Amino acid sequence: MGRIPEQVVAEIRERADIVSFVGRYVTLRKSGSRFWGLCPFHGEKTASFQVNEDKQIFYCFGCGAGGDVFAFRMRQEGLDFPDAVRALARELGIPIPEGRAGESQTHAAYRANDAACAFFRAELRGPNGAVGRRYLAERGVPEDLIERFQIGFAPAGWDGLVSHLRRASVPVADAEAAGLVARRQTGDGHYDRFRARVVFPITDPSGQIAGFGGRAMGDDTPKYLNSPESAVYKKSRVLFGLAQALDAIRSSGRVIVVEGYFDLLALHRAGLHEAVAPCGTAVTQSHAHRIRRYAEEVVLLFDGDAAGQAAAERALPILLAEGLRVRAAFLPLGDDPDTLLAKSGVAALRACVDSAVPLLDHLIERVLKDTAAHAWAAADAAKSLAPYLRAIGDPVERAAYVRQLSSQLEIPPSALDEALRQGDKTQHSASPVTSARAGGDAATRRAARELDPAVRGLVAALAAHPDLVPLFDELDPAWLAAGLGRDLLLRLLDASRESGRGAVAALLAHGDEPLPEDERALLLELSAEAGLDDERSARRAVSDCLAKLGIGALDRQKRALEARLGSCTEPAQIAAVTEEIQQIASRRHDLQKRRTQV
Repeated sequence: MGRIPEQVVAEIRERADIVSFVGRYVTLRKSGSRFWGLCPFHGEKTASFQVNEDKQIFYCFGCGAGGDVFAFRMRQEGLDFPDAVRALARELGIPIPEGRAGESQTHAAYRANDAACAFFRAELRGPNGAVGRRYLAERGVPEDLIERFQIGFAPAGWDGLVSHLRRASVPVADAEAAGLVARRQTGDGHYDRFRARVVFPITDPSGQIAGFGGRAMGDDTPKYLNSPESAVYKKSRVLFGLAQALDAIRSSGRVIVVEGYFDLLALHRAGLHEAVAPCGTAVTQSHAHRIRRYAEEVVLLFDGDAAGQAAAERALPILLAEGLRVRAAFLPLGDDPDTLLAKSGVAALRACVDSAVPLLDHLIERVLKDTAAHAWAAADAAKSLAPYLRAIGDPVERAAYVRQLSSQLEIPPSALDEALRQGDKTQHSASPVTSARAGGDAATRRAARELDPAVRGLVAALAAHPDLVPLFDELDPAWLAAGLGRDLLLRLLDASRESGRGAVAALLAHGDEPLPEDERALLLELSAEAGLDDERSARRAVSDCLAKLGIGALDRQKRALEARLGSCTEPAQIAAVTEEIQQIASRRHDLQKRRTQV
């Protein structure tokens, strides 16, 4: 793989605003000079995830994750550094001067999907797309939604896309890996996977096309055909419509989950733009984790039949485990959002969504409805509801449901609570990975606590204000004890002189000489501290910490000279050492006076 030039990496880092990028995945709220949200990398209910716009870095006080915009993308999407750089370059329109050998599998898949999307969109507008345009019109899909969701059309032929990709210089191997084409059984050539279908691009939260969903317009089977798993398309993670829904989700504070592409388009037509849909799968833990990054409430809008009820109940414990508040709205029997909108209008569809009830309450009511007044029935009801109660992470909310259910079943709360605790013992055992990460985080925090307070203060002040580097001219490296703090401070000084405001980001970059992991973790932790955001406070801290380090160094010199004085026999030698001790005392007095004036 070709090496990406450092100047290109630097340009991407400078232009990729980390607040805007992280904001696609995390709801951020500004507090002071920083932005806060729920960490996307571990479960939490109180925001400990911070984004610093000035330094262009993120840091989580809960799990210790942190870094620049590249590090966020690597963690968020499971990319390596070159792929994260290429993905951001692509979004920003920054060319990377490298040949075919430098293309990654991920980059190649996105490129192939982009070319396919252009083909499908052109086909919908062309002569072959008349049947697709007619079908979309019959389903009530307006032109603005066709454009917003980049809806296209796959013609009935077997090699239209194959030919287009060849003309677009997309290697057939890349198209096959992306699931756009399939190899003929004879082994001779390839054919289009999507044929005679309306095609929906499925994007990641940043808007990059990860795959496609195709809807047959007649009785063809399967009715829906989705892209197979690829380097960029994982059906257990993607949510159709998420990129288009992000602004509405942040505004409304909720996510509406529907079951299909046309269901989602119906909600958009009704002005409910916060809708998303899984792609050919039930709601997964990855879906729930992703939803929790953007909102606290989920509304499941499913069919009102038994299958819809069952689907909602299967999703409930998964969503509860992520700390989400789950409501359910069940459509009238025989209707989906599309048909309800066509039959009864916007008001009816919006009323159905707005009437959503807490799903766990609804489930408890349904389970207890037919419960006979017998111990066996009470036990069966408790067993069936226990997994849902156990999934609730908030102890107060769980306790409230335990009291409610125990009252309705007429059993002591302690009996129900004990059953839940027994289940918790197996659910909450930490995995080796979690334990190892927690151990590493603890070691980093211990090292930070044990750091010389003066060195800690200098690193924190310089990380917040690299333009204060001239104040460090008086720092003698000999003042610093060997170890983690010394190494990091000297590296940060060099980076500040060279990169100015970008010093922290430059040190955190994955370059030819990456920062050692312990220094990286310490820099992230100290950079996230907000106590020295004010430049005046930072200047005072630098002056005080330098004076403190100087005093410590002078005290060590004085002790060494006093020991040496004891072994002196010549008067001239005694006088010289005594004079050195007096000079040290004078310099120490000056530094101590400066500390009292800070």
